Amino acid sequence: MLFRSLRSITELSGRITALAEVDAAPKALPPGLGNLLMTELGLPPGKHLGDLRTKLLALCAAGEIEGGREPAYYIEAVQSRALTQDLQIRVPKNLKQMPSSD
Repeated sequence: MLFRSLRSITELSGRITALAEVDAAPKALPPGLGNLLMTELGLPPGKHLGDLRTKLLALCAAGEIEGGREPAYYIEAVQSRALTQDLQIRVPKNLKQMPSSD
């Protein structure tokens, strides 16, 4: 009986530790953030959006910005921290340029 109780307590301790690790992980960025980054910042689609998301996730992991917030929060973070300044913008080759409406 005692052995079974100790085993249960050990298992519970392991589950608590695992949950604490999950809880400590940075929260995900909101869905649709890439589209909003393109619209609000005038960025074309491309791999640079993934680079920008990676920068935002790193800031979340470092505790410099919060995870799990609304998209406008991250647009403000990008702008206030000039995260696009060093961004290498790479437009996909298969993306055709739209004719100008001028």
